[in-house]
Amino acid sequence: ILEHAEGMAKFDGEGLLTCRWDEIETVEVKTVSYLVYFVPVGSRSVISVNWAHEKQIRIDEAREPLADLAVLFQRISEESARHLVSRFLAATEAGETLTFGEFKLSKSGLHWGSHFFPWDDSKNLDFKEGLRIRHPEALLHPWWRLEELQFPIPNRLVLSCLAEHYMSENSMKAGVRRSDPKRDS
Repeated sequence: ILEHAEGMAKFDGEGLLTCRWDEIETVEVKTVSYLVYFVPVGSRSVISVNWAHEKQIRIDEAREPLADLAVLFQRISEESARHLVSRFLAATEAGETLTFGEFKLSKSGLHWGSHFFPWDDSKNLDFKEGLRIRHPEALLHPWWRLEELQFPIPNRLVLSCLAEHYMSENSMKAGVRRSDPKRDS
């Protein structure tokens, strides 16, 4: 794996795959767990980076033992998010609903399965150490951070940045309403 200011490259056995940070469409990490009699005995992570025309770089921890795969994932996520956040924000402002794996994000809120969380729902959404969601059906562990969920979330950092933007925007609007009730009439 070669990282540079403009993007990244990987030799895949047949040739050199290269992509620029601004070409990346999705970044996700998937953890594959191995169980013996329902007891976890090991795991490995696989990073997938996708860009135009269905091109993909896969970095499999089992095949490419890297010193710190989490640092690499964070770097790829941050570099691609610099380009994706503004593009995705423009799409949501234009009324589009974006899909991030099991989540859907719109200007009005976050959808998780059949549940909808408006951005001003501080009872079920907060931004303490990243986006946290209180799942209404979870009894033992109701609050979930994006990083703790056991399913892959494409562009997790972009989802987190957009959620923070809309939650902040809604809390500012709520603050304006509370401080000046005449604006509501």
